[in-house]
Amino acid sequence: MKNYSVEKRNFNNSKKKVLVTGATGHLGFNLCLYLIKNNFNVFAFCRKNSNVNKLKNKNVKIIYGDVKNYTEFYSAAIGKNFIIHAAAIYSHDEDLRNETLKTAKKSAENFCKIINKLDIEKGIYISSVSILGLNKKPIKKKKLSIIENSEDPYVKSKLESYKIIKKEISKYNLPVTIILPSSMIGLNDYRITPSSSNIRNMMKTIIGFYVDGGINIINIKDVCISIIQILLLKKNTTYVLSGYDIEVKNLVKEVRFLAGRSIFSLKLTKNFFLIIYYIHKFLGLKIMFKFPLNIFQIKNIGKFSYFDNSKAKKDGLLKLTSLKTTLRECLENF
Repeated sequence: MKNYSVEKRNFNNSKKKVLVTGATGHLGFNLCLYLIKNNFNVFAFCRKNSNVNKLKNKNVKIIYGDVKNYTEFYSAAIGKNFIIHAAAIYSHDEDLRNETLKTAKKSAENFCKIINKLDIEKGIYISSVSILGLNKKPIKKKKLSIIENSEDPYVKSKLESYKIIKKEISKYNLPVTIILPSSMIGLNDYRITPSSSNIRNMMKTIIGFYVDGGINIINIKDVCISIIQILLLKKNTTYVLSGYDIEVKNLVKEVRFLAGRSIFSLKLTKNFFLIIYYIHKFLGLKIMFKFPLNIFQIKNIGKFSYFDNSKAKKDGLLKLTSLKTTLRECLENF
């Protein structure tokens, strides 16, 4: 990447201007709401075919463009104090692999070039704890070390874009903070992310089903509040924003109890999913319906996604909504 000269901009308005990418997604939309509440002037960078009606109703200014297009992204960023890059394809679908990877990598490159060229006070890049890997035992992963590779399209996209961002931060001393949130659920998930979809699947069957393993869940509003605080910090670092560690079997019971369903549950094994997956694949049932898990997700059954958030808590940047409230707010989406 070339070392671009800085273009100075005048910020005369009392309200700080924030450009949010991925603003029609679950995190991006909620970020816009909380930024408005905190007296920021919010600009949403959205694709032309996006449904932006809910954003317009919240007094968010819309700028159309594509994060993969440098010129469009750059034009949208001119005159802004901050950029929060939350745009991503949140999908584990193998059919979307190329687009998922292309979007993540190209937008990360553009994001860094823009931060380097313009007089941006702070950039925040939203990554994921998925790049830290999973544990075989239910213990918190305290050391911040990323995995070497992943075949899962979503995880690989986050991994590759993280490497790009870290490299450019180091090379040009960019004012960028990287955020690694765990599974985010909560209000305003209009398109239903994979995280929320998992919760929905836990409640819609006659009886509950679970697998071995554990997950970490955080309320999306807690992530938004933390990001806004981090936005105003002068130091640039990486923060893990994780919430509650819970075993899948206990999560299923809690979700079903809150939804008024029977909490009786049966355990399903990894082999069960493997058998169903291969039957679905070899019988060509894909044209009728997609199997909800890919082979890489199935292989991770029985592992634990527990991560240490003590750094964010120590810096006073993370306070957690109760697990029950978080699950109730997620259920409101359905």
